[in-house]
Parts: sequence; C-alpha cells; structure tokens
Amino acid sequence: MKLIFLDVDGTIYSKANMIPESVKQAVTKARENGHKVFLNTGRSFVQIPKSLWAIGFDGMIGSAGSYIRIGDKVLYHEPLEGDLVEKVCDYFLEKKMFFLLEANECIYGTKECVEFQRARFEGASEEILDCFVRSLIVCDLIEKVRDVNKIMFFKSPIPYEMISKEFSKELSVIQGTQSFNKGICGEIYSKQRNKALAMEKVAKYYQVGMADIIAFGDGYNDYEMLEAAGIGVAMGNGASSLKERADFVTKEAKEDGIYYGFEHLGLL
Repeated sequence: MKLIFLDVDGTIYSKANMIPESVKQAVTKARENGHKVFLNTGRSFVQIPKSLWAIGFDGMIGSAGSYIRIGDKVLYHEPLEGDLVEKVCDYFLEKKMFFLLEANECIYGTKECVEFQRARFEGASEEILDCFVRSLIVCDLIEKVRDVNKIMFFKSPIPYEMISKEFSKELSVIQGTQSFNKGICGEIYSKQRNKALAMEKVAKYYQVGMADIIAFGDGYNDYEMLEAAGIGVAMGNGASSLKERADFVTKEAKEDGIYYGFEHLGLL
C-alpha cells in the first residue's frame, strides 16, 4: 500500500480552475488497487469544494500542514500562536496590506479586504464562490482572531522579500503561485507545521514508512513534501526549482499529469 498526496492548485486544478476527468479515474483506480489518496494543500478545509471531495479522497492535509483529516475524523489541528497572528496583523495593517486569516470553517478579513476579495471573484463559478467568497467574515478587530491556521496576503504594495525578512525567523513565508492572485501574493504559516511533517503523522497513523509515500506538487510550498516523500513528483507546469528536486517530472496538470504520473509509477 502506498500513501499518495496531491497538492490542489496547479496540481489537481489546471490554471483554468478545471479538474481533468483523468484525475478522478486515476484516484479511483489507485484506491481500487489498495492505495490511499489524500489532498495535501495550502487551502483550508472550508476551501475544498464538494466536487473535489466527490472524486473520493481518503482525507486531507490542509492549511499547509496545520490540519489533518482522515475520512470524517480530525487527526490533528494546531493553529498559529495568537501572539504571532497579532504581530503579522499589526504589520499588515500598518503597511495597508490586503490579507486574510484562514480558519477551518471560515476566512476572516477587514471590511476592505473582504470587499476586495468579493469584487475580484465577481462572476466566478459557483464552485469558486463557495471556496473563496461565501466563507468570508468581516472582522473589525482582525488582530484578535484566534484559531488561525494560515495567513494569506495578496496585491502587496511592498516586495515579497521585505515581508519574508520581517517574519522568516519565526514563521514560514512562501511566495504564492495561484493563478487568481495577481501581483505579489503569498502565505504565512508556522515553521513547526508544514506539508511534510503532516505526511509523517499520516504515515504513522497507517503504520507505514516514508518510503511508501508518493507526493505530487507544483509550487514553492511543496518543496518539503516532495523531499520527504519516498517519491516526489513535480508537475510539468511546476516551478523549475521544484522540478530540480523531484524524483520524477510528470506532464502538466491540464495534460492529464496526475494520471500519467500514477501510470508511470505503477499505481494503476
């Protein structure tokens, strides 16, 4: 039995926010062959649409490793420390940044940030609205919010390098790659929690070694998980630096990259 972990944006979803039919075929066949398949994403639980769950995953790692769900059971959840959330919020408010605080069941933002988020997704599909708009909650005292898994920033007026320098001693700061985020964007989460460490917890739950883990990803926040996995697979549309670290590079997401990778690795 192999444990297979799939990133979502840029890995399952193509840049057109479409899921190739071949993804469902690959996941279904792999599970029929006795393997377990999980999402491993920076998205929070509330940002996973029903259509994605309908493919038939065994569970998920969410919020870049802060949340683990197997079936209907929450195996692990460890949000950011409150003082760190307050520190980031104070800095972003001072710099007039657009940012959102992601929790499991909702996403918090100031009135300005929530209105901006809603406006940029106006006219989007019902699935996108469910993931990124309807879960938004306006919060006046944003710095006092707790149970935050991850902080997302976008349309930054200051360089990514400046944000990274400000927080990288205490937190992981990753540059964003989502196609719907124009301009400078990224995410901030705990140094003690990432996709790779969460995979280790799932492996322990199933009593298998890391050599039996296969991970697929495309972006900067997938580095650790590809290196920790027995086999790390980079998508053809992935970052060039990620491809250099991967054991195998599959086709692009929109070119049935998941199915091709599963087939190449003998999972089907």
